[in-house]
Amino acid sequence: MTDDFNTNTPPALISLTKSYICGLQFLFAFTPGIAITYLYAFPPSDAQYMNFSLHHLAIGVSTLISSFVTWVTWLCYRSSGEIFLRWLAFGFLGFSIIYACHGLFTQLSNCNLGLFLIYGPVSRLVLALCLLLGLLNYNRPADSLQVTAQLKSWRTLFLLFIVLDLLIVLAFSRSGSFCLAEIGMTNSNEFASKLRRGLEWGVVATTLINIFSMLARRIRGPLMTLFMISLVVFAQASISFLLAKPWNHQWWLAHAIFASGFLLLSYGIMQAFLSSRSFARVYSVEELMAHLRDANLELVRLANTDPLTNIANRRSLMDSLAIAIDQYHRYACRFSVLILDLDHFKQINDTYGHAAGDWVLQETVSRSFAQLRSMDVLGRIGGEEFAVLLPHTGTEEAIHIAERLRATLAETPIIFDGQTIPVTMSIGVAEYSSDHGNGESLLRQADFCLYEAKRRGRNRVESDIDTSDSPTSSVALT
Repeated sequence: MTDDFNTNTPPALISLTKSYICGLQFLFAFTPGIAITYLYAFPPSDAQYMNFSLHHLAIGVSTLISSFVTWVTWLCYRSSGEIFLRWLAFGFLGFSIIYACHGLFTQLSNCNLGLFLIYGPVSRLVLALCLLLGLLNYNRPADSLQVTAQLKSWRTLFLLFIVLDLLIVLAFSRSGSFCLAEIGMTNSNEFASKLRRGLEWGVVATTLINIFSMLARRIRGPLMTLFMISLVVFAQASISFLLAKPWNHQWWLAHAIFASGFLLLSYGIMQAFLSSRSFARVYSVEELMAHLRDANLELVRLANTDPLTNIANRRSLMDSLAIAIDQYHRYACRFSVLILDLDHFKQINDTYGHAAGDWVLQETVSRSFAQLRSMDVLGRIGGEEFAVLLPHTGTEEAIHIAERLRATLAETPIIFDGQTIPVTMSIGVAEYSSDHGNGESLLRQADFCLYEAKRRGRNRVESDIDTSDSPTSSVALT
């Protein structure tokens, strides 16, 4: 029912809905830009909102969430081995360790503003660089279980991020004091301000490289779309920080924008964890439906195909027979059936081996196809027994087709592994009539003729063309 709906849906409507979805994604991605522009054009009358407790709470919750996301991302990487996820986990780890210090030094904003502010852009730059490295490793072969189980790289990066925190502390403290006002130094550090802005522009540049890389490589997928939207939001958050001053409303908005991008990305991580544990290889519903449809078609093919010869099996042949019988009763379309059996096939297996026997069956099918018409149906109904459905064919024409099949095998031996194997077949021919009733009855009639061919010396074609009651009173073609 779903397939019929998809088949009957106008292509224009499908294109329109896809365009609408793309429009929504674009709107979600760039909505923060509207808020940034509004605050920049119409700043509130109260210039600042300094609230240390709220900032402590916000950074604390952010650190806990990012730590949890780091752990879940690492579990996904351990399960899937996806290198892209490994770098995502490294990025979340670095962000968590560095960004925590931004909250830790909140109280120093009055006496060491540079130390308080610098951790924000540093943590965002570390995250952006790790995301870039993840994209550069996108679609690379997954790591083995031995590699994913190793913790050396994780310990190394953990220590590296701790050392980075300490280096920042040393760079922004003087005479062992964190509070510059206590030692008579001004709180407005021009170098710190330029460094912070430079780092923020670095975040913007790295994020844009990530975005353009995804566009150039046409990286798609439901979770990768969330990843792209998150990158766009991260870039806008950094722009908001560049426009902001500490503690003003634009500064708080920048925090909220970055948090929304981070939460969106973490949502994708949770979806990956609850499904395939892979971020890059999660399919959309449309792709899943297409894969399911292809899988169902393949199951139908396997259910109706002989695995050795790749032709119709007995079940499929009986379905074709039922269709032919229906057309016979509706439109009086004649059709006949051939039963083919390889002579002394057990002796071939015993003498040359089962591999040779399989090759003989495959070669028989190949030669038979060369003599049959496109509308004919060849099927394997037993070990060395085949059947051929001949639509729009009476007994006389079926006999000539059967004779061609017999001759093409008998006149040219089969070569296998340097060995010459003489092969012949016996064939029974029967035309359908209303007396047969069903396909099984017709096959029995053709089988009786095959038995007569075997009885009369094999390598023969026998039919019921001149019989009335006894199928063994057949005419032999020699």
